[in-house]
Amino acid sequence: VTADWEDASIRVWDAGTGELLKTLKGVTAAIPAGCWSPGTVAYAPKGTTFATAVGGADQKGLRIPTTLTIWNAESLAADFQVVPQSVRVHAMAYSPDGKRLAIGGVGGTMRVLDIPQRQERKAAEDEVKELVAQLDHDDFQKREAAQRRLLELGSAARSQLEIAVRSSKSAEVRFRARAIIAAIAKDERVNVAKVFARSHEGTIMGIVYSPDGKLLASCSRTFRKGRGRIVVWSTGDTGRPIFQWTGTGLTSIQFSPDGKRLAS
Repeated sequence: VTADWEDASIRVWDAGTGELLKTLKGVTAAIPAGCWSPGTVAYAPKGTTFATAVGGADQKGLRIPTTLTIWNAESLAADFQVVPQSVRVHAMAYSPDGKRLAIGGVGGTMRVLDIPQRQERKAAEDEVKELVAQLDHDDFQKREAAQRRLLELGSAARSQLEIAVRSSKSAEVRFRARAIIAAIAKDERVNVAKVFARSHEGTIMGIVYSPDGKLLASCSRTFRKGRGRIVVWSTGDTGRPIFQWTGTGLTSIQFSPDGKRLAS
């Protein structure tokens, strides 16, 4: 999975053949020409979901808030989308158990989000299409029943609801589909579990968990100044890092498989 800086698109590839399987949209807002949209991606450890974070900015001061999306890796449908912080996200990493996502970027502050762990709600595509069609049924009770069922299906129905919002000729369907999507999004918020004390002057460009999940490291670069920093935290202490190194600007960082070394 890759994030495109030019148009905020998310591209999913076949790793064996190099074939482009699908292009997803990382933000709901339109990205104007000449607007760069820094993006980052992370796969959950079990591979069933992946996260993308894409925002936008240009030389004229336009700011498009970063949208964090959790995608179903099989169906490639968006489970939910949130704006996790007011400034752009440039780096993120899943914890080894897949239950949390560390994010950072402009401003040098790192946050850890709780990712909702729900039972996967399965729904046949034909059933969802039929329910969406019933949102415009002549019988009011059937319209209401279809809306309740789509709410129960939640993220499993999101992709068809989004298609209905864009393309349905029925104002009733478009109105109800928007309401259902909004209710699903409200139900699927992420909780900010931890906020680490700011320890980077510049932009956080890389984040990584140690293999055992006990350490969390980040690296940064300061725009136009060539400086950067590595900071390592104990995941249980958000007030003071256990290690810091200051030097040249850095864009990537990684633990060794045994957790004893760090490469940047």
